[in-house]
Amino acid sequence: MLFRSLIAALALTASVVKGTGVTPVSTDVTAKFTVCADVIVKLGPSFQDACKKDKPDDIVHGLINVHASLLDLSAHIDAGVGVWADADIKVFVGLYVNLMVKLQALLKIIVAGGQTDSCRSSLLALSDPLKVVLSVFINAGIDVDATIGAHVDLDVLATVGISLGIQANVGVGASV
Repeated sequence: MLFRSLIAALALTASVVKGTGVTPVSTDVTAKFTVCADVIVKLGPSFQDACKKDKPDDIVHGLINVHASLLDLSAHIDAGVGVWADADIKVFVGLYVNLMVKLQALLKIIVAGGQTDSCRSSLLALSDPLKVVLSVFINAGIDVDATIGAHVDLDVLATVGISLGIQANVGVGASV
């Protein structure tokens, strides 16, 4: 009986940890950040066009894709929390800031195009998956207020109704 338990524990360990010490979950999360950022960047030109042509439905459809991508990312982040090293968390924070900068650019297009009100519910839906990812960093002891606030104009997020529940002491000074 003890032998079976030992074999089961070894099998479980072998399935989770690669020889390099990098977990597949960590690599997968990095890929999810990249996919999510790509979704956001690719929408920029179509959002500009939709704003010019006053087609809020096109923007809403794009925001639904962003939301789905963020949900997928947040699920992968939540699944891997227990196995990451501090180095992973720091990489993910950098990827999150990069993602937020790209999202900010997309939100500025919506605001400048006067489409905020017609897309309000889709914009508000982005808050929860963004908060899930942010909560992982907060729980890891990362100073997200300073990190995010230094790179992201939180006023833009507030303008469209996205709340992350952080205070920016650096940068624009908004509370979002």
